Amino acid sequence: MGQIKQIRLKDSQREGLNDNVIHRVLIDRVPSAIISRKNKTKTWARGYNSDYDMVVISTDGTIGEIYEIQGLVIALPSMPSRSTLVDLKKSQQYWRRTNIPKELERIKTIFQWNDKPSAFKEKWVGYIEEEFDKREAGDWFMNNGTPTYITGSHYMYIQWASIDIGYPDFREANRILWIH
Repeated sequence: MGQIKQIRLKDSQREGLNDNVIHRVLIDRVPSAIISRKNKTKTWARGYNSDYDMVVISTDGTIGEIYEIQGLVIALPSMPSRSTLVDLKKSQQYWRRTNIPKELERIKTIFQWNDKPSAFKEKWVGYIEEEFDKREAGDWFMNNGTPTYITGSHYMYIQWASIDIGYPDFREANRILWIH
């Protein structure tokens, strides 16, 4: 996988660009001093930001890269200090689905969960809450040396949705679609 090419564009420069470009990373959309200040205080509100004509999808009040996808400007969350797979060699850094623990795999309904002893529930509640956090905020992983953000919906799709051929693989084009 290649690195994301970063292009500095002004609105007046966008006209006439190749229509086959799916997305661009906008460098100077928001002054870096403002990003730094608002990230430090975690005051970026989720949703449409009229000051910078962009949609903030971060749940933690920070922003990182700003994408333009087919005319829609989207501010991703800032990258965490540590991402999964960072300790692996660059060639071994790619999305891996985490297998569901065998003890949880047998539970198919809330009624089966409710019938479990409290010690069992206490053992797994942290894992379940972490999965719900990823569903809400998205997740980061290292992809061939590049920290890569996936939205919560995309995470749920590639981690939990079984399709006719099994579980789906990570695809960069799908990542851009889920962000959009």
